[in-house]
Amino acid sequence: MKTNVDRHPIKRLLLICKARLRLWLLSVLGWLFVLYISATMLLKYDTDTTDISGAIFVVVAILAGLAFTYAGVLPDDGRDRADVIYAGERLCQGAMIVLAASLLKYGTIVIPTQFAALSTWIDAHPGGGRELDPLVLVLQVTQFLIFVSGVYVAQLGYKTLGRVVALRTSRKGSEEHS
Repeated sequence: MKTNVDRHPIKRLLLICKARLRLWLLSVLGWLFVLYISATMLLKYDTDTTDISGAIFVVVAILAGLAFTYAGVLPDDGRDRADVIYAGERLCQGAMIVLAASLLKYGTIVIPTQFAALSTWIDAHPGGGRELDPLVLVLQVTQFLIFVSGVYVAQLGYKTLGRVVALRTSRKGSEEHS
């Protein structure tokens, strides 16, 4: 039995366009949020913002674990399994990159204080630490780029995993893919 949407191709096209627009809008909003978080981490160079990158690391690492567990219950010969493993690999890689960015952020916080303490100790520069500002800025910009690339890689895995799950749930009841 055909539904009202099946009989009218224009309605079907409008539904597809609406769904794609919604996905695009969510993607843009998500990336604006990621860039806001990244810019916050970059601009607050003297503030410990590793809790943000640490939380993102935990979420991405859990999603990687879920993807690999999900791949273990899928049939060995299916394309879905290969896609889920690929998604898990991207999520795992993204988690490692975000962790590296978090460690670099911690380094940008600790390096100036350690050098200031060292310069005070050896009495070379009583004020200490001001000559490190360019180094800290370079490390912060590097951390920003690493963090954004880690989130991008993780997003590739998340999209792939979401696509496979959506396709598998849409085939529910099909004898071929049950």
